[in-house]
Amino acid sequence: MDLRKFYKLKKTYRSAYYSVSIRLLPILFLLYSINILASVTGKIQGTVLDKNTGEKLPGVNVTIVGTTTGSATNFDGEYFILQVQPGEYTLKFSMIGYRDYIVQNVRVRSELTTRIDAELEETTLEIGGEVVVVAQRPVIQKDVTASIQFLGAEEIIRLPLTDAKEGLFVQAGVFFDPIPVVGGLGSAGRGETRYSIRGGSQDEIKWYFDGVRTSSLVNGRADWGGSFTNLNMNSIQEVQIMTGGFTSEYGEAQSGVVSVITKEGSDNIKASVDYIYGFPGQHHFGNYLYDPATQKEFIDNTLEDGTLDTAWWTPYRTEQIYDYRRIPDHTLYASLGGPLFTLNDVPVKFFLSTQFKRITYTLPRPRPSRNTENLFFNLSTRQQDVRFRLNGTYNHDAHSTLQENGDFTSQAKYYRGWGSLIDTYNWSLSGLFTHVVNNDLFYEIKLSTYNVEFQEGASEYTELGRSANPTLFGFMRYDGYENEPFDQYAPVIKNNITSGDISLVGNLNWQFTSNNLLKSGFEFRYNTFSENESFRFPSFTDNQEDWINKGLNESYHPLQFAVYIQDKMEFESMILNIGLRYDYFDPNRMWFERTNYFNLAIDPLYDVSKDPDLDQVDSLGRVKYSYENVLDKKRIPAQTYSMLSPRFGVSFPITENSLLHFNYGHYYQMPPLDQMFEFLYFRPVNLVEKIIAERNLAAQEGREPNHIPSNDGDPERVVAQTVEPLKPQKTIMFEAGIKHNFNDIAVLDVTAFYKDVFDQTDERVGLFDRSVKGYDPYRDQISPNQSYAAYFPGDYGDSRGFEISLRSLFSRYINIDINYSFSKSTKGRASPKRITFDENGNATYEWDTEVNKRIPTETNFSRPHILRANLFLSYPDYEESSIINSIMSGTSISLLYRYVSGQTFTYLQPEDPPDTYDNYRYPANHNMDLKIDKLFRISGTHELTAYLQITNVFNTQNLRSYGDVVFDANSTKDYVETGKVSTVDASGYDISWQNYYDARRFFLGIKYSF
Repeated sequence: MDLRKFYKLKKTYRSAYYSVSIRLLPILFLLYSINILASVTGKIQGTVLDKNTGEKLPGVNVTIVGTTTGSATNFDGEYFILQVQPGEYTLKFSMIGYRDYIVQNVRVRSELTTRIDAELEETTLEIGGEVVVVAQRPVIQKDVTASIQFLGAEEIIRLPLTDAKEGLFVQAGVFFDPIPVVGGLGSAGRGETRYSIRGGSQDEIKWYFDGVRTSSLVNGRADWGGSFTNLNMNSIQEVQIMTGGFTSEYGEAQSGVVSVITKEGSDNIKASVDYIYGFPGQHHFGNYLYDPATQKEFIDNTLEDGTLDTAWWTPYRTEQIYDYRRIPDHTLYASLGGPLFTLNDVPVKFFLSTQFKRITYTLPRPRPSRNTENLFFNLSTRQQDVRFRLNGTYNHDAHSTLQENGDFTSQAKYYRGWGSLIDTYNWSLSGLFTHVVNNDLFYEIKLSTYNVEFQEGASEYTELGRSANPTLFGFMRYDGYENEPFDQYAPVIKNNITSGDISLVGNLNWQFTSNNLLKSGFEFRYNTFSENESFRFPSFTDNQEDWINKGLNESYHPLQFAVYIQDKMEFESMILNIGLRYDYFDPNRMWFERTNYFNLAIDPLYDVSKDPDLDQVDSLGRVKYSYENVLDKKRIPAQTYSMLSPRFGVSFPITENSLLHFNYGHYYQMPPLDQMFEFLYFRPVNLVEKIIAERNLAAQEGREPNHIPSNDGDPERVVAQTVEPLKPQKTIMFEAGIKHNFNDIAVLDVTAFYKDVFDQTDERVGLFDRSVKGYDPYRDQISPNQSYAAYFPGDYGDSRGFEISLRSLFSRYINIDINYSFSKSTKGRASPKRITFDENGNATYEWDTEVNKRIPTETNFSRPHILRANLFLSYPDYEESSIINSIMSGTSISLLYRYVSGQTFTYLQPEDPPDTYDNYRYPANHNMDLKIDKLFRISGTHELTAYLQITNVFNTQNLRSYGDVVFDANSTKDYVETGKVSTVDASGYDISWQNYYDARRFFLGIKYSF
């Protein structure tokens, strides 16, 4: 049968097939619709022609060499290969009567189209064999309609950084803030450092590992909430960073998406081991914390004979310190992968990777180092039409923080138990099933679970006790030395919280014409949040009955559902991405009905006239104040939410070397669960002391303890509770950009963006920010001096700016990568400072008068200027042998320079307008890092690499703090007017350790692989 007639007949049937399929599309959409399941595959497509005649060739077989994946050209000579894992491949075109045509180095990236066209030559007796060509990677990817950056493992490894995720933080639009989020009651953090994308906090960024969402729905503090980001360097195949314009398949992210694709096992066994040694030393500028010659407390307590006063230098005090300068860093990465066994003649492959880290803290903590162990594994098998992959992850992060403050403070200097031990456990398991129905259609189903367990508790250095004379704020100083800022005891914190999800997601991908790729899918998530333990104890006890703070210690299971549909339309002069997403969120929790009472712990039916002994328990058993009263309050189902998000992106390939793109979209995200359902109960320390005394006395007397009444001026009470339903946070984002390739010398990318943010829930600032006052039924009045903290919805913000990236193309051995961003990110409050409820439940709103809460101000992540430049030099591979070539072969040098504007601060002078705020800025940070590699080829595929890495090469002092801004009234004035950086606090104690960011550091590494 003539092949062309056959394909004309096939085309007729195909038209009928499409007609029926379009009618079935709504059914298919309901069956397979959505996904927040991140796409982790790409597409290869192209056209095949007869080289001599230029005619389109139908029936050409197109296969990916070494796999069973392939396709065949249609009547128009077009082919499509869907569901291709990111990586480099060899493509083979074959047809009877024509020479085989082989294309090497075909690069596929997730979610993008790689176009490979071919021209086949007819076979003759004189000309046989095959034609081999090398694919030219497109400098301008025509179907990119958003801001997407791709990082392969090689690109991350060559950067002078010790951690894989740091490679993400030096990309355009991404900012890592080295300033710890200092804690305290009512604060946003506990000493963790955070990052942002285009002015949005890290809570607005979602991470995916192989399409599985690895994030909890809580904000958390001390690095346990949000997304899991502990990348294993050796497991990375590709990382995709989306900083704007991501399509409708992505939800729950207002600012960015990071999609990590891990390696699979290869046809042969491959392995690698990488060890990094970080040299010990004093990693901060300023004085050593325990230097007798510079520390005021040593000098004050040195006797005339030069010895220390033993009343001050006690064994207890000496046990609390260690020389943190003598502890090195250790990092070990290892990976192993290849064929495992054969099942029905189909190979099953595996890949394992692990890492162990011991990273020394710059300043003393309960643990001397932050310790991480994790394991990644996957099993994969692929037949011609079916693929299955099983992924698993386990991670343990052993961290420590410093009470509520988080950052190092003088209070912890001589009491190592001032902090807590934190152990965070993450684990995930997922199974992916993919079925390729035909060349134009495939679907995926994925079942996964991701879980986080957070444990916090006392360390071996915790000592139970109390000072004879606590300070006004309750700090437990050393007895006899109350004027020194050093604590001897501290409250004890105990937490055990788990969160996670079980998710079923799926998607349908249909190339229903040569120009249209339709994607649709569904997502269902059954989430879990369990507050197993949430306690804070006074410094003298860790008995679980003697808490001063307690949460509800409850579990609940929020539900999420989403569907989306999007169409990628690819034409020669335009590529369109149009999509629509629907999200549904059900907290699935009973929450307290809004009340006008000033304290949820009261029983309004308590009758003092029936309480003759005034123990706050009347004759009917009603208790005036109690935790149980809270549990008895009426609850109602929490509000559910529906969100609709349109997305649109377009790119215009002007020429082969120029591209314009534009995108617009709506992006929704629910506030963290720990804000949506905040609750904290408080019992004053003196009340707890009385409860303990009564319990002990009752035990001695052989009776039940009596109820201990509260002081009406300072009773046990709820001190934090969410009363107003928090709304979905919304961002409207658009951007426009241009890319241009300058004759394969360099490629330039310029993008301008704007983000408008609505219904945010701003963090509280201080103990009395965002509060609720209510009606006191016992006194028939609004409580004058008691309130509780709460989160309120309705705040706003925006972020705007532009980004410029320049990357060299002119040499394999010289790579220059420069990115610069100019941006400003602001936030403002539209929510009230305080809500007051009267006896009838009517609400009165009081608004902020402080200037920083009345007008938009810059966010913590706002830095106008960020510049990064990476120069990578590698020694060329010369064929001729020489001593210099032998020595220099395999040598490379990588330099990374970073410039970041400083954060803002306020200093008012008499002539400044009343609304002056953020009128000064810290000096910019400058930093240069260096990495030198030397590769030794042992034999075959066996390689050994040795490298030296230096951070902050020039030992630059980048200002972190100019003095004691809390207690020294002149520190800001002195810095602004004279440039003085104070190295002592208001009492004269040394704080030089906090003035500057980290000093220069050295690392040595060695890697073996085959």
